[in-house]
Amino acid sequence: MHNSRTALAVIGTAYTVYLIARAFLIPITIDEGYSIMTYVGKPVWQILTYQYNELSANNHILNTLCIKLLGEIQGMNLVAARLGNLACAVLYVYAGIRLMEAVFQDRTMRITGLVLWLGNIYMAEFFSIGRGYGMSIGLMAISIWYMYRHFQDYQIRHFLFSLGAAWLSVAANFTLLNFYLFLGAFAVWQIAAVRQQRLVRSIALAGFSSTLALFMYMPLRQISSVKEFDKFGTQGFYEDTLYTFVRSAFRGEEYFGSDTYPNFAYGLAILFFLLLFSGLWQWKQTRFRWTAPLFLAALLPGVLLVNVSMTLLTSATWLPGRTNVFFYPLLIASLTGVLSALPAGFSRRTLLVLALPVAWHFGNTLNLRDSFEWWFDRNTRKVLDYVVQVHKEEKRSEPIRFCCFWLYDPSFEFHVKYDREQYDRHMVRDIPWIGLPKPEDKWEFFYCGKDQMNELKELYDVVWVVEADHQYLLRLKKTGGE
Repeated sequence: MHNSRTALAVIGTAYTVYLIARAFLIPITIDEGYSIMTYVGKPVWQILTYQYNELSANNHILNTLCIKLLGEIQGMNLVAARLGNLACAVLYVYAGIRLMEAVFQDRTMRITGLVLWLGNIYMAEFFSIGRGYGMSIGLMAISIWYMYRHFQDYQIRHFLFSLGAAWLSVAANFTLLNFYLFLGAFAVWQIAAVRQQRLVRSIALAGFSSTLALFMYMPLRQISSVKEFDKFGTQGFYEDTLYTFVRSAFRGEEYFGSDTYPNFAYGLAILFFLLLFSGLWQWKQTRFRWTAPLFLAALLPGVLLVNVSMTLLTSATWLPGRTNVFFYPLLIASLTGVLSALPAGFSRRTLLVLALPVAWHFGNTLNLRDSFEWWFDRNTRKVLDYVVQVHKEEKRSEPIRFCCFWLYDPSFEFHVKYDREQYDRHMVRDIPWIGLPKPEDKWEFFYCGKDQMNELKELYDVVWVVEADHQYLLRLKKTGGE
């Protein structure tokens, strides 16, 4: 047991160090920058109720409030922007270690189980950026752990911790309402089945649920008024949720050609049904009495049932890309719960077969350069460093007038304003959100994509092909009088 704890601690620490390195080395992404510039500065009441003009789903309330608090305490920078998600990454690692130790007695199964728990390289990226996704996943994981503990000892504090963490996960990302509704339904079942502290648990569940409904009412009403939720997820469950879940997990890698994602999507569907039927059989064996492992086994099927039901009954859109990544820990939790009741030899081999390629893929795709969803923001600091170097080499006394295409604006604006005066001494601090510059604008340097570059050939010269066929740094052509 001592050896397994050491191995688990080493794996968890290495994972956390990787996330911390990413948080400090990868430039701010467009969604982070937009959220910070647009929402963090607003009064708390407006953040909570969405009472403002710039309505979008980018205001992940708990994340926004966390950045606001940290920014006021120690100033706005990468620490303020990303520390909340890093803290929740620690919660996620902790929950994974505790779950594997509680479920498995075998050292190999604990280690391979944790490898799987941490093994989604795409999900890991959200712990290193200032958005609500990683925060909500870490809180969901803690909620799962405490409900598991509640099954073991029926202590009321574990029940309260579980519901409280689930509540906060929704505050971090409204998509986690799927998880909260399942957990709430499960809690109702338990309250009915177990008399111990029934009244206290009933009051707690009613209190958490009613306050969550009040908390979500105004934001959902506001965001629905501009049809923000109608933009994505309109093709169907397979195309929007299952396919994008697999593609993101692979981080765009096609190891087996163009059939990689469809084949693994079908394979994942088969795995889901195997887990479902095995879990139902195990539930029947207990005469339909819930146990802690069965709670884990029910997580993915239960939350998925909630999601599909809500989508069909409310005509909501399916969960694409980053909004469905929270299904991954539910998948591993369900796998863990099912395997814990099967013969140890079979379970050990199954975990090994799954964990080895997952670990290899993680190692093959880990990087300290960019985030898969926002790859186009990876060169922000490189470009700013280039402009600073020009300013120094040409011994300029006035700041350089730098601008960029609107897609890159939030990342550039954040770093120019908040990177400890590293950049704002050398260039104009306020970068406007624009498409193409006009001749009279006189922006000396302009950063853009290939399409914009082709339209600006009359005004600008290319001074740096930052990424061929993608991004270019342009410099205003000198006229005869300059």
